[in-house]
Amino acid sequence: MSVASADSRYMSLAWLVLALALALRLVFFVGFGLGDDSNESIAVGNFAKTLRLDPGNFMDYRVMNIVPRGLVYRFFGPSELAFILPILVMALGTHAASIVFARELLGARAAFFTSVAFLVTPYETLASTANVPDYVLAFFGVVAAWAALRGYRRGSPGYMAVAACCIGLAFLNRIAAILLLPPFAVATLGTLRLWRCWLSFWGTLVGIFALFCVADFYYSGSPYRWVVFNSSGGVGGYDVTDILGLVLMIYPRYLFGQDPDFHNRMFGLTAWCGVLGVALALGRVVARRASTAEWVLLIAFFVFGGMFEFLPHKLTLRAYWSHPRIFRYLATVAPVFYLNAGYLLDRTWDLRLLRSPLRLGPIVCAAMVAVGLQQTPRVIEPLADSSRDGRRLLAWLPSQRKSTPVPIYSDSWRTEWIHALYPKHEEAWSLHGIGAESPAEKVRFLQAVPPGALVITGGATLAWYSGIELIVNLSTLDFTVPPNWTLLQEFDGKRAPWRAEPLRVWSVGPPVAAGG
Repeated sequence: MSVASADSRYMSLAWLVLALALALRLVFFVGFGLGDDSNESIAVGNFAKTLRLDPGNFMDYRVMNIVPRGLVYRFFGPSELAFILPILVMALGTHAASIVFARELLGARAAFFTSVAFLVTPYETLASTANVPDYVLAFFGVVAAWAALRGYRRGSPGYMAVAACCIGLAFLNRIAAILLLPPFAVATLGTLRLWRCWLSFWGTLVGIFALFCVADFYYSGSPYRWVVFNSSGGVGGYDVTDILGLVLMIYPRYLFGQDPDFHNRMFGLTAWCGVLGVALALGRVVARRASTAEWVLLIAFFVFGGMFEFLPHKLTLRAYWSHPRIFRYLATVAPVFYLNAGYLLDRTWDLRLLRSPLRLGPIVCAAMVAVGLQQTPRVIEPLADSSRDGRRLLAWLPSQRKSTPVPIYSDSWRTEWIHALYPKHEEAWSLHGIGAESPAEKVRFLQAVPPGALVITGGATLAWYSGIELIVNLSTLDFTVPPNWTLLQEFDGKRAPWRAEPLRVWSVGPPVAAGG
């Protein structure tokens, strides 16, 4: 078989795997139409109604997140699928862009293995149908890397300008796109002979930032608000100096071990294959046998991955400031591991074990596929269970509408879900929520529920974003259900760390007289 024929076959298989990935994502659809931030969903809804961005809302500066979702809402109405669809498209786009990039960098067979890594990694099935707008950064980061590689190999300032445009578009999602710049800075210093190409890249990027400032001045009256508002309205985070070791171990636990919340393997064996690929590339560099591919993989892993892992939200001489390490942020850096895993499998595919008929590559690939597919349903379950409760609740609530808004009392996650996904919710419900406050405060919250209200208790918590303490679980409170409460509906599921009791909906009637 000719090399061209083999390459064509591997690329066909790579695209077939992408199609299988779409099917797998839909079979194990997670989907939660609000996520951890109600501000985001409200901003999406407002843009869908007005088709205008609000310069006073920091969420509206995440243009590449709010605008696509708002347009889908506009044409298809608010729903879980509508909220998640742009994320799914970006996730599959990142998969596709990584195939193209791997083909350019490593060859067709490695592109196929990279595609397989995307398919079988449980994290990808979870995050691509959940609220993970970080895929915007991942997508534009991969496309920028591909364009820069082409610009480097062809000496093309045009491709370098395309790479800069992709970085600029990533900044229209979150200021965290700054993490994409250090690898390009290192590549620039390492290939100064191509100074004309890099001048095109950095010059285009500066020009794009200048356009952002001009547009923002016209839009908001300040040329720099896009920098401040695009980073969540400020520095954020809190001082984690005293627990720095714990904070810095969160991402490695997600990647290489069991996740700290529910003890499943989010990345199966893929991250291990990726880091072994890094070790192989490093060995070739030390042996002075490295090509462009090894250097690109190492720069991506050590510079981009290192910055991602260690860069704080703010650093002073006395404190290290950071947000809690939320699993969804890994979407930005995950393609680096898939590319390195593809590199490892490609390089070891024909390597025989101790002169036996067995080859190392197929064994490693089979293990990665088997563990990933076995872990996928387990990784998906916590978030899918929470979403299932929300769907059942939203399907049932219309039967309880009245001529005037009915008060609903529940945890803040349920009330914000209703706010986000129930059309014209203010005409049907008056929402009252409580967060992860103390048990005593929750008891006082329940005791204050007036007659005529609905109370929602129990159910699955918002996995990975909030603990079980967020939910108003009657079984954990010193609270006895009053005689004027009537159980209207119950949705149950298996007991788990994220579910202590069934989701129940109560109707509160007039007070019952003592002794009556």
